[in-house]
Amino acid sequence: MFLFYSLFLSLWIPFEQTSLTKINNSLVDLSTMNSQSSNNLKRIVIKNAHFYYEGTNTRVRFFGTNVCYDNSFPDKSLSMGIAQRLSQIGINVVRFHHMDNYNIWNQDQTALSKVALDKLHYFIYCLNQNGIYANINLHVSRVYKHEAFSKELQGIFLFGKSLDRFFEPFIQDQIQYARDLLGSYNNYTKYKISEDPGIAFIELNNENSIFDVIKNIERIRGTVFYDSLLFQWQNYLKEKFK
Repeated sequence: MFLFYSLFLSLWIPFEQTSLTKINNSLVDLSTMNSQSSNNLKRIVIKNAHFYYEGTNTRVRFFGTNVCYDNSFPDKSLSMGIAQRLSQIGINVVRFHHMDNYNIWNQDQTALSKVALDKLHYFIYCLNQNGIYANINLHVSRVYKHEAFSKELQGIFLFGKSLDRFFEPFIQDQIQYARDLLGSYNNYTKYKISEDPGIAFIELNNENSIFDVIKNIERIRGTVFYDSLLFQWQNYLKEKFK
């Protein structure tokens, strides 16, 4: 088995990016595959468990990549070149991942940064201009601020996941972030993010399972998290078995 695995790894071919911007006269240019490249991308809809351009019978297949953390907010002088290069290597969707962690916030992390939002909006516009859709992630790795969310619990429930499926302050935090981000108006595309046809997907919460609460229920006993869960469970039972 080890010999087979080693042989398999030896057949891998390095795929190195030598440029973050479009390469002129490249031997490989797949940008023509993004036939929707224009000012107004068609919305993506689901029919028969497949993606289609809205109002057509044309199926869409996505080949994408992540941009994470501060890479979601490139300098505006680079954004168009990056988008062109992504299109050139065959990308037609970009997933904005972990951007809620730190870089999208103002200095004290109480509101979204206007500068970061402007960079994000422009980058999305540049992607759209090159036929590339966006996948917007909401809660991924921002740590919720709450006095009961101790360092110990943060180590158990990474970024507050699982707890934010039922703990009301964390839920309200998610709602406010979604309203602020998805309700922001993009001066370049002339759409709110929530209404932009170039936004193909929105992920509400990343890698978030209630089973982590089940596994660690004793770790939250005696906290507001346990009290909240117990209160909701008891209310559910009262309602169900009147």
